[in-house]
Amino acid sequence: MEDVIIEQMSLAFGQDLSGQTLADCTPGAISGWDSMSFLNLVVLLEEAFKVTIEIDDIPKMAVGGEAIAEVIKEKIGRQG
Repeated sequence: MEDVIIEQMSLAFGQDLSGQTLADCTPGAISGWDSMSFLNLVVLLEEAFKVTIEIDDIPKMAVGGEAIAEVIKEKIGRQG
């Protein structure tokens, strides 16, 4: 799951994040992270994981990669 999240972050933020950990992927560490690219990431994650991310999840996810993974795990768990 981490690899897929980082791959989608690379696409959304327009920079190669391979080799990074989710802990490394925070708004302060990624120069391309802005509100529009973050919303693009949300859409990419919904498509990649076949989940629906609720508006209430957005602020939680905006913290960075680890928070994004937690929300995705929760969404996948609800589907199962």
